[in-house]
Amino acid sequence: MTINPDDMKPAAGGEQASPAQDAPVRKRPHPVILFVIGFAISLLIGAIFQQLTNKDALASAKAAQDSWRVAVETSQPFAVATQYWEDVQTVWRGAPPNPDAYSLGGSGGGGIGTPVVALAITGTRLFEAGGVWALLNLALAGLALAVYNYRRTNGLSIFFEDFVGNFIAGPFLLIGLSSVIALVLQVVMMAALAALGWVTDLAAVAAGTTGIAGFCWFCFTELGKKGVEHAVTPKFKV
Repeated sequence: MTINPDDMKPAAGGEQASPAQDAPVRKRPHPVILFVIGFAISLLIGAIFQQLTNKDALASAKAAQDSWRVAVETSQPFAVATQYWEDVQTVWRGAPPNPDAYSLGGSGGGGIGTPVVALAITGTRLFEAGGVWALLNLALAGLALAVYNYRRTNGLSIFFEDFVGNFIAGPFLLIGLSSVIALVLQVVMMAALAALGWVTDLAAVAAGTTGIAGFCWFCFTELGKKGVEHAVTPKFKV
């Protein structure tokens, strides 16, 4: 049997597959798997720290864990949302709850900027009650909102397209997401401490830090898929 050399050529209009095209596409590990791995490493670090450190250092670490837990507990969804709504109404009337700390510049009311001003007041309240952890919840909520807009606009922007979305609805969404994230974080920390406290007394903080790191990694990975440089500039219509 003879082989015609022309039979070895690709058909007209066709292209010969390259090794790069035939190479299997590597899939990213599932976020849950990454969380489990990271959590296991955090537990191991906590257990080693507990064994090697002195009692005073361990007591300080446990106190920091307790303060974080209390701060997270104060960020319950309904409590934060209710407080924000009260601040919105107060700012709208032009009477801040503490004029010395939350001055409106004598404007007599927040006007169209009421949601943003109220967000600053509520954020200050959260910081005074829970310190840096409360602001961290707001930052995580901001990341979540940015990822939502980035995926919704197919990588065009991390903002809403109009003034109402960014300055009216945006603050309300930010408060809601912050509260939900705080609730999830609290559940994760308490579950870890209850189930794995025998591994280390710092199981709650291990779960919390792992969850935050994993969430940030997921958000930045999503934002970096198409390059976020052009998406950070607001393009909304006034």
